[in-house]
Parts: sequence; structure tokens; C-alpha cells
Amino acid sequence: MHLSKPFLNTGNFVILYKNVPLIVLIPLIERTFLYLRCSKKCGEGIQRRIVSCHQTNSRGSTDSSPTNNCPMDQMPNTTQPCKVRECSDQYHWKTGAWSQCSHACGQKGRQTRRRFCYDRNDKPVHRMYCPKKFKPRRKQKCNQIKCYPMSCLEAKKYYNTNKDNEYRLVVAGRSMLIYCYDMSSSHPKEYLTLQAGYRENYAEVNNRRLNYPGNCPYNVRRYNCDCQIKSGKTEFRRVRLDPVKLYIIENDYTFSWTNGTKRIEYGTAGDCYNSVHCPQGRFSINLSGTQFRISPDVIWKGTHEASVEINNINSQHVVGKCGGTCGVCKPATGLKLDVLPP
Repeated sequence: MHLSKPFLNTGNFVILYKNVPLIVLIPLIERTFLYLRCSKKCGEGIQRRIVSCHQTNSRGSTDSSPTNNCPMDQMPNTTQPCKVRECSDQYHWKTGAWSQCSHACGQKGRQTRRRFCYDRNDKPVHRMYCPKKFKPRRKQKCNQIKCYPMSCLEAKKYYNTNKDNEYRLVVAGRSMLIYCYDMSSSHPKEYLTLQAGYRENYAEVNNRRLNYPGNCPYNVRRYNCDCQIKSGKTEFRRVRLDPVKLYIIENDYTFSWTNGTKRIEYGTAGDCYNSVHCPQGRFSINLSGTQFRISPDVIWKGTHEASVEINNINSQHVVGKCGGTCGVCKPATGLKLDVLPP
């Protein structure tokens, strides 16, 4: 079943229709949406949908965060009557799962599914027996989102600009703002702005060592002598992103600053504080406010028998303490990201 008005433009704001569980990101005006499944397996039922309001900018980009500024008198219906089949029917239709969408964006995306006919005992029969008026559709549109650029190099041409700024890109199928740097060059780079701030995104190799390295003072970071290794604390405002592989490039320091003699990679910590399990080097990764989370496959490993204490506060926030025996810890196979579900 189709909506009569799949997309409503009200000037500075747009009303989007969103299914559950089907999630729509940034639909085109031509987008046609489906309701939820009918509430009844036979006879008269109700279909429901969620309607949300989103602001648009001068380029036609749609903010993914809902707002309450749309006129309520223009709000479409959220329910409609439905009927899958009559309860007295001897035969009824069933469908298979939808296929993968043929396109990631634009207006050409289509997907298909198989249709089957069953009798009242759920035994498959020829489709000729099932009522035509309740025959489910075999094709539907999908991924009807605007084809935004997928890299800063594409954004340079798409937006016709050489200015370093936040631009809307499509990353792993999601539309989001990415900071494009060095746009005046032929190789601009993608950066993720860390909304939680630099105080929540830092990496440290602690700069002191105990006179008696076999000790571990309880809950104290003592500074008894000069450091024996290069150390520092690096705080990050933005981190460089590989938008294809979805990895943070940990040793890019373009939007960072360091206190100490050595810049420390994002997600790394260590020390030479002592030789027992009393790590003093710290790191913090906080992706709150972005559309990314740290992949559950990311594991921190230490060098030189360093102690590793990792606290996964949530999927976007990880803090750690590492060090001892002049070792450090860092992600074993890189900082892999996942895109948050809509």
C-alpha cells in the first residue's frame, strides 16, 4: 500500500514519514513509503506509521534530528485501515524476504520478493488459487535517499567549493556531517569532529617513574623522578577517518595538541611508572554526538607485559589505563568503527 503524500514540503521544514522497523534517512520528494504490517492476519485491521519533522538547509540537506516546528495542521494521518485477506478465504498469500536494494541511493533503487500461496492448513498450492485482490506486490522502491558525495574529493565537486568545512557525506549508507580538510588541494581528507570535546578524547604516556619500581602506591600517581622514556599527552579535537574502511587513522595529529615531548596516537596509553600492575598512562575515546560507535571487534593489547585496564562505558565511550615495564597499549588491529543504527 502506498501513501498519497509520501513527502510534504512546508517551506523551511519538511515532514518525513518513517516506518517501523524500516528506517528512512533522507528521502527524496518522490519517495513512497509503506505502512507497518496490518494488525490483523485476516479481516479488518489497522496499519500505523511514524511521522517526523526535519529541518532542511539551502542545499536541500535534511537534518536527521527531528524538530517540533512543522505545522500541526499539516501533519498527515498516522493510521489507515487494512485487510490482508478475508477470514473465510480458503487460500491466502505469504511472501519471502525482500532482496538487497539494487542501488545505495538515488531514485533507481528497487528490491523484490517472492510470493507464495497456501491453503487453510498452510500447505503450499499453486498461486492461481489465491485471491488476486489480496495479491502482495513483488517490487518496491528502496534507498530513496539523495546521492550525497561519499568522500571530500567528491564533495569538492558536488558543492563546488575549496573551503574547509563540515559537509554532508554518505558514509556506510548513512548521511552525516564530515569535516573536509585541505579542500584547496587535489587530495582533501576526511575528519570526524569529536562533539564530546578534547577533554574526553586524549592519549597519554605518563611522564614519571618511581624510585622503587616494585611499589604500587594505592590510588596515587607519584612523581618521584624524571621520566626514562619520551612521554606526552595529546588531546584531539578531530580525528582523521577512512570513510571506506571505517577506521580512525590514529597517528594523524592535524587537529590535536600535545603537552610533552612526544605526540601520542589516539587510543594509546602507557608509562614506565613501575614494574608491577599499576598502570598510570591513560586514554579516552568519546564519540558521543557522532553517528559512530567503536566496533566490538576492537581489542587493546599491551607491549612489554604492560598492564591493560579497559572500561567500555558504552559503545561510544571507552577509557583505559595502561603501562608498567615501559610498555604501552593500543588497538591490536586498529580503531574500527561501526555506524550507529538509525
